[in-house]
Amino acid sequence: MMKKFKIGEIVEAERVKIPEKSTQSWNTEPKSEENSMKSWVLPLLIGVVATIIYRYYFRQ
Repeated sequence: MMKKFKIGEIVEAERVKIPEKSTQSWNTEPKSEENSMKSWVLPLLIGVVATIIYRYYFRQ
């Protein structure tokens, strides 16, 4: 069944050039001290406020 098909390498003239993928840089902004402070201070404050509210409402 497969004898009618030629199996092997593609002829140089029939090869298609595939462009190489470049690696994407996800970090486009320079890292600043202010942004890194906000990234952990804000969740910390939200956690502290949530803890205080929880203790206030569910105190026995």
